[in-house]
Formats: sequence, C-alpha cells, structure tokens
Amino acid sequence: MTRTADLTALALHPTETRFAAIGTTNRILVTDPVVLIEATAIAKDHLAQLDAAVSRFRDDSEVSALARRAAFGPAWCFASATFADYLRDALHAARITDGLVDPTIGAAVVASGYDADLDVVRARPAMPFPTMPFPTMASHDARPPPPPLRAGSGSGSTTPTESRCPPAP
Repeated sequence: MTRTADLTALALHPTETRFAAIGTTNRILVTDPVVLIEATAIAKDHLAQLDAAVSRFRDDSEVSALARRAAFGPAWCFASATFADYLRDALHAARITDGLVDPTIGAAVVASGYDADLDVVRARPAMPFPTMPFPTMASHDARPPPPPLRAGSGSGSTTPTESRCPPAP
C-alpha cells in the first residue's frame, strides 16, 4: 500500500473517545489512533483551564470571583490568558450582534432559575420569569482587557495564584 492509501484507510476507520466536561459530552475523533491519547489529554487540559476561568457554576472560577467583586460596584481583576481570551471574544460577540449576545446578563439568567447544572434546573417545577430590569452591556463599562502581563519566574508564565481575581471586599 502507498502512504496515501494508508492514510485513506485510516480516515475511513477513525478512532474516537468521549468524556464529560463543562456540562456536556465531548467527542475526540482522530484518523490516526496513535494520537488519540495525546489529543484527548490536550482537550481535557484546555477544558479544565476553561472551566477554571469562566464557569459560572464554580465558586472558585475567575468569572465567579469577578462577579462577586462586581456586586459591590465597579470591579477589576488580574486575568489568566484563558479568561482574557474568552472575555475578549464575548465582548466581540456582543458588539457584532448589537447586544443580542450579552456576556453581562448573569444576574438575569440566575434570577430566571438557571443557577445550577441544566439537569438540575430541568428537574425543578416551572418558575415564573422575573419581570424586574437587569443590567445589560449598555449599562456596563466592559472594556476589553489590556494585553496580558507576564509575571513569575522569568519564564514568561503566570502562576495560577497570580492570575486570579483578588477576593471581594
């Protein structure tokens, strides 16, 4: 067989794995079984970083720490690269959709009953939707973060404790 034929045969018989993370089932599909373990490890590592940075369901996430601080007024934090990247993308989505996508409506989402894992929320009896006004992007000064600053041992990396939001007052 030629190399092209070998690759075609692999592509016709892909190898896959599935795992649960961030509230969903993730599927890794590869055409070369040799890379499945490494590809899965890369995906799990990225999703663990994502969860630590932006999960509103984790009290220890960066976004939860920032939300606690913002409950007292204008807030700031030192952000990990992952948090800064996702925040920049969320603000971009808000701009290009004229606010149809709005990363600042967490309080309204929680007030409407989506304050836990979706399976938990679905198992509850129906709740009336709140009618009180909630802040939106228009009422926030949600500027994109500046380029990340690096601190630490001189290697250019930021340690997890340096990248977390300071505790709320």
